[in-house]
Amino acid sequence: MACLGGVATTLNPVQDSIQDLARRLSISGTKYLVTIPFLAVQAFSSGTLKGIRFVIVIGEAHGCESISAPLSDDRAAFPKIVQINANEDEYFFIVD
Repeated sequence: MACLGGVATTLNPVQDSIQDLARRLSISGTKYLVTIPFLAVQAFSSGTLKGIRFVIVIGEAHGCESISAPLSDDRAAFPKIVQINANEDEYFFIVD
């Protein structure tokens, strides 16, 4: 993701709260979130995903796109040239 202009950060689900997640998402201006199903469900239920365009999970979760989905795509829906703006297109990566 970093090679696409994204910025990564981590969140410790044992020590950090959903409020910590909300604060980090707000400060960073995150638009895309990559996480695990358990944390995606927590984030959705707490309402911390305001402003997030897309949530990708490593696995499966309701309301999220699985990280494996783009890998099985035939790329017909993707544009040939993707414009990335590192100042505006950010993502947030949560690991367990």
